[in-house]
Amino acid sequence: TELSQFALVNHQLGDYDVAADLYREGVRVMQALVGFDPENVEWRHALARDQLSLAESLAAGGNPAAAQRHFAAGKALAVALWRNDPTNAATADSVVRAYVLEAALAYEAGQVAAARPALESALEALAAAPPPNRPAVRAGLMAEARLLRGRLAQSPDAAEQEWRAGLAVLEATAPDG
Repeated sequence: TELSQFALVNHQLGDYDVAADLYREGVRVMQALVGFDPENVEWRHALARDQLSLAESLAAGGNPAAAQRHFAAGKALAVALWRNDPTNAATADSVVRAYVLEAALAYEAGQVAAARPALESALEALAAAPPPNRPAVRAGLMAEARLLRGRLAQSPDAAEQEWRAGLAVLEATAPDG
């Protein structure tokens, strides 16, 4: 939605409170639409994306408790949608994003034991996902997962290997120029 685009710009500029407010409004709108037509997969997926984006903005803005609530709602919806249609690449990307976000939130909270299985779930979902509609988005998710895996590595060699793999994905998909 347009609200999501405005929210994303604010998030990227570091104005997390404004981004969160815009994502909240987007969630409210999408909840109303889904309430009107609960079978509409596109609206349900947009709701899941907005919930996950709201969680990211809340976490970046220093509100991990609120972030966790929205994250859980977005993840549950994305996983349910993907289970119903495992051929949907966009939904698969949302599931991967949810697991990466779960791992990042756990890592930032110092819960390394919880971060590892979430990250492995992200990588498993990436492996099972159908070919991407938007290769750059998929590459970004893969790079983010590999970089986080490097932070969680238990040995310096394993960490360096994961970091190099994540950076290689980023470099391979960077636009020329």
